[in-house]
Amino acid sequence: MLCLSTIGVIGVCFGILCLSSPKVLERMGAVLNKPVLFLDEKLYRFHVFVGLLLAVIGGWLILVAFRYPDLWYLYLVGILALVLGLGYLFFAGWLAKFSNGADVVVLSTDEKLLKVRKVVGFISIVASIYILYVARLMSAG
Repeated sequence: MLCLSTIGVIGVCFGILCLSSPKVLERMGAVLNKPVLFLDEKLYRFHVFVGLLLAVIGGWLILVAFRYPDLWYLYLVGILALVLGLGYLFFAGWLAKFSNGADVVVLSTDEKLLKVRKVVGFISIVASIYILYVARLMSAG
């Protein structure tokens, strides 16, 4: 019940924010779109440890997947962890170049949201009011 109420309040706040002026949203987006931490720089100093850890975890996940064939997705996660771990061990410079290439923004969601902000805000408020109503019914019953 508390979880539903929290989701409802957050949804109402988001809806009101979307219905506010686009200047407020642009300023908020400019503040929130700044990186907090550059993980690549931090991990590069420990690339041997991170590589070994990822390779061991990847191998372990693949062994678990052999034991439990119903968990087929563990193969995918294990292979991905193993490949990234070996990449960190042997090709740390290549992974840094790949990361720099992947930092390119393909689609700006800020521009898309600004175009439909009123519709998204209205739908968010209506859905949140319904969620709060359901939470109220659940607590009464």
